[in-house]
Amino acid sequence: MKLREGDQYKSKETGKIFTIRKDYNGVSWFLYCKDKNGITKSHTFSALTMIDKLNEHYIKQKKQSK
Repeated sequence: MKLREGDQYKSKETGKIFTIRKDYNGVSWFLYCKDKNGITKSHTFSALTMIDKLNEHYIKQKKQSK
């Protein structure tokens, strides 16, 4: 699995859609969700740890055609 900034993942627990981003250091990754309740941001993880978290807790969303 390769991480790509901007890809979206759906939480298996809450159903919220999160977007993956690289941290400011350019090495670590985090997920964020912006909705009517504000912004939810995950902890920042290394690529390998983030892949494990995504596989366990999220479902990758297909890109929507414009």
